[in-house]
Amino acid sequence: MSKKQKKEPVKTPVKIDKESAIKSLGSFHQSQKKLDYLKKFEEENPVDDLFGEGTKELGDKVISLMKKGDITYEQAYACLQYVYNKLKFESNFLKI
Repeated sequence: MSKKQKKEPVKTPVKIDKESAIKSLGSFHQSQKKLDYLKKFEEENPVDDLFGEGTKELGDKVISLMKKGDITYEQAYACLQYVYNKLKFESNFLKI
């Protein structure tokens, strides 16, 4: 082999059974649905189906609490952003 020629890496085929492939695709599809949900709000929300029972109810309670606080939409968004940032920070230390 001359100095200019590079040795090609050996490519080993990966064997995956049909059941594992289907599970991976299903998991990917579910993850994609969650990402789609987080990007786009629709009137009919499958939030409980995607994230677990009680998620929508808790979200509705948060909105109700904000309405009682007599705050502007801008303040509400700032509050939600604060909550998001705090949860993201705390997720490094504990599981909710």
